[in-house]
Amino acid sequence: MLAVDEHENLLGVLTDGDIRRALLSGSTLDSAIHGLMQREFTFVGPGMGRAEVLDLMRARSISQIPILDAEGRAIGLHTMHEILGRSRGPIGPW
Repeated sequence: MLAVDEHENLLGVLTDGDIRRALLSGSTLDSAIHGLMQREFTFVGPGMGRAEVLDLMRARSISQIPILDAEGRAIGLHTMHEILGRSRGPIGPW
């Protein structure tokens, strides 16, 4: 999940694992995500090629990478399935 502000600036990312860990430590489904989301995350620009994105995913052991424009706005999301050709393309634009 990508957490964005009203201008689509990416504030952080939240995975299903983050949510599970939060629930196990006492958070509820009504808890704010600000304390749960990862504010330091890997991202790429719109011009990065598929091979470079795949290399980055493998190096960081991640399966999704947000695509940000020069102003830090979320414009898409690369997924491992998309990179490996199992779907049509990156999710987005927003």
